[in-house]
Amino acid sequence: MAHYLGRLKNLHSTTFKVLGMVELLFAFLLVLISVIALIEDEPVEPFILPVIPLVVLGLIQYFLFKESRNFRNVNGL
Repeated sequence: MAHYLGRLKNLHSTTFKVLGMVELLFAFLLVLISVIALIEDEPVEPFILPVIPLVVLGLIQYFLFKESRNFRNVNGL
């Protein structure tokens, strides 16, 4: 098991790392919207339910992947 986890640490993909950051940003924005909905006495469940999967997936993608060695800015990110 430790060998498998050690192999996962060497994954290089800047795209997945940026995707993890975007998912964390979406989760933060959904928390902000749910606070506004709570202030306005609106239901918060549609906004707060996607936060947990977004945070979990975003943290996994952000911390598991490293930036590519050959990533260039012209790749579109």
